[in-house]
Amino acid sequence: MASKTKVPCTIIIKIDHKKLEIQAENQASILELALDHKVQIEHSCGGFATCGTCRVIVEKSVEKLIPPEGLELEMAQERGFAANERLCCQIVPVHGLVLRVPKGSL
Repeated sequence: MASKTKVPCTIIIKIDHKKLEIQAENQASILELALDHKVQIEHSCGGFATCGTCRVIVEKSVEKLIPPEGLELEMAQERGFAANERLCCQIVPVHGLVLRVPKGSL
């Protein structure tokens, strides 16, 4: 699982024609951050990178993220994820990150 955010940062989550700007401080993952702010993102496995339901499209700052590894990398390879598709349970908030939750993910 991703490590905790050290410094406060701002990210944007786009979901259902809404653009939510969220301040992140100590969340271990984008999924945790979203849930803490009442943003519903599907996550059938509870954030353990085994279901793929929390897939997001990174629209900005993908280069700031640690590359996929472990279960996320395996899933990305098996399902043919694009370079900007990630599991939000496995990535940490970084300043300037812009994510879009694909239609049908809720």
